[in-house]
Amino acid sequence: MFSFSCAISPSVRRSDTIKRVVVRNAVQAVAALSIGIFSVLSPANAQNLITNGDFEGGNFAFDSDYLFVPSPNTSITPGTFAIRTNPRSFNPLLASFGDHTTGSGNMMLVDGGGSNRTIWSATINVVPNEDYSLTAFAATTASTNFPLLRFLINNVQVGTDLSLSSAVGTWQQFSAIWNAGFNNTATIRIVDTNANPSIPGDDSAIDDLSFVGPAVSVAPEPGTFALLSLVGLPLVAGLARRK
Repeated sequence: MFSFSCAISPSVRRSDTIKRVVVRNAVQAVAALSIGIFSVLSPANAQNLITNGDFEGGNFAFDSDYLFVPSPNTSITPGTFAIRTNPRSFNPLLASFGDHTTGSGNMMLVDGGGSNRTIWSATINVVPNEDYSLTAFAATTASTNFPLLRFLINNVQVGTDLSLSSAVGTWQQFSAIWNAGFNNTATIRIVDTNANPSIPGDDSAIDDLSFVGPAVSVAPEPGTFALLSLVGLPLVAGLARRK
């Protein structure tokens, strides 16, 4: 009986191993390039365009027709506001509860002054003809004469009035979609349209303002796509054929 044996040279095995490693590394490189290209175009890159919408930065990055009351001062005067972690630190007659974000952070506390005065406003750059989502959270801080908040963009009301309920300290959400049309900027305003500002109450807390538009698309240069299609993919295919 004849016997036959074949030994594979160690140099051949090393060569095959090197090829497999090269192919694997090339595939990983092209995959990373692909992820990098398309992740910048992903809706996940959409971001809140309102600076300090959670008020953790204090009395910053917004305007108001109301008078700011700095900590630790208190006030029972209509037409004033404060940035605090608890309504009672602003007015000892108000309820005690935490902010909407974490339960321990800042919120905007407002002693309503009526007359459709602006509680909060900010101007933001926008892209014409794109849709934007405006959201906010608010709660009443007193058990009488509940606030009625209206949201406007470029002096036109968006959504419906947010009528705060008698459930003191219960956060309610406002949301609306706005299309930029021909506008390059959006001036967002919140006003209190309560018809009886002279009656005790009309006190509110506002938190977590958000204005989210389209994804921030930082499109790669055309050469990047060319690199992927003309170099990356043929490279992997060529190496695979040579395995």
